[in-house]
Amino acid sequence: MDFDNNKDEMDFLNEEKNTESNQSKHHFNNLEKLNEIRNGVTNNSNDKTDDSNSFQTASNNRTESLTLTLDPLTIKNMKFIALILKIFSVLGIISGVLQLLMFFFIVPLATGIFSILIALKFFKSASFLEEAVLTNDENKLKLYFNEQSKALKLYVIFIIVSIVLTVIFFIFIFSLALTGILGHSNSNYYYNSY
Repeated sequence: MDFDNNKDEMDFLNEEKNTESNQSKHHFNNLEKLNEIRNGVTNNSNDKTDDSNSFQTASNNRTESLTLTLDPLTIKNMKFIALILKIFSVLGIISGVLQLLMFFFIVPLATGIFSILIALKFFKSASFLEEAVLTNDENKLKLYFNEQSKALKLYVIFIIVSIVLTVIFFIFIFSLALTGILGHSNSNYYYNSY
């Protein structure tokens, strides 16, 4: 009976070893599967990280942040710029209205309207700058730069158009004067020949 007990114990131990062996194989297979999954996730994660890094780099290129500390001198200068822009815009509106009042030609009418539009853009940008200084709101500062850039673009176009129209006007006046001088000299020659 001892032998049977020993045999049972041996069978039991062998079964235990087989079970452990099967479990370890199963566990090892699970580890292999886990490693495959981990590698797949890690590779995908690296790809996603590279994608997110490239997105982050691209977004950093598009939207860079700037920390701006406003000391008393900078605030004073910003208020002065806003004041000058408002004065400039009021003078521009007055100039545009005066140009509209003397609408003898189409050109002053167009330049008068253009002057008023530019002056209104400058006034709007000055208001945003004042609000940005008073409220320390960076969005107002962004709006200031946006409106100011629009106003400056219009102003550059206005200057170019004014120069071209001035050159055309002087060419027209010069040609009239030259025609008058040549016509006057021809009439004197005609009258002097008799």
